[in-house]
Amino acid sequence: MEIDPAPTADPRPAPAPPRLAEYLELARDAPGKLVELAADLEAQGDFQRALLAHERMIDSTTVTGDALASPLQAVRRLRAKVPQWNARPEGALVITLHAGTGEDNAARIEPVIGRLAAEMSRTSSGILSVRPRIHLGPARTHGDLPPPVAIWLGGAGDSSPTTLVRSLTMGGDDDPETEIALTILEILTDHLSQQQPSLRIPPHAAADDSGGMFAERITRLAWEMAGSTLNSPDS
Repeated sequence: MEIDPAPTADPRPAPAPPRLAEYLELARDAPGKLVELAADLEAQGDFQRALLAHERMIDSTTVTGDALASPLQAVRRLRAKVPQWNARPEGALVITLHAGTGEDNAARIEPVIGRLAAEMSRTSSGILSVRPRIHLGPARTHGDLPPPVAIWLGGAGDSSPTTLVRSLTMGGDDDPETEIALTILEILTDHLSQQQPSLRIPPHAAADDSGGMFAERITRLAWEMAGSTLNSPDS
């Protein structure tokens, strides 16, 4: 009776998992090759690496217009096909979404800040845990003026670094969620331009909702950089 030999183990080492900053050098040196690589990886079913390649087109090249629309659409398509980058909640970087407004405006603003903090945590792919915090000031003395709202981001502790503060006023017809999401996007763009100028956040489009602003235009690497710098004593 013939006995088949036992199968031999594949001597080749298993490929290393991708880094969050994968393809950074290629994006800066040969962005045209990055487009081809992203398409090849997706065709092979390697969705995680394909997503990373598309993200490098967004955060590490200067493409605009139709050349930017393609990776943005790919991110929207691929995010649903990959697991969270960080599946361990205890390993998330904690940042705080601060909002300051008058007592008479708190009921309108507080639920919006809670929803946007949750949306930021979700779209960061578990990299961040964003905690909302409301700072109440005195009520308005002039009831005919729109109540101001101050927005900023900070790290986990009271003495952690913070971004610059942006103030906005919203009338009764304004959508507070859209206006505050736009403000957060501007704050993060300014912060990264100072802390990590080589990473960019493309300007929003009029059709973006808060999910599109956060999930497509802010890459996972940009989320991680924001969380790291807001918790670094050197920032």
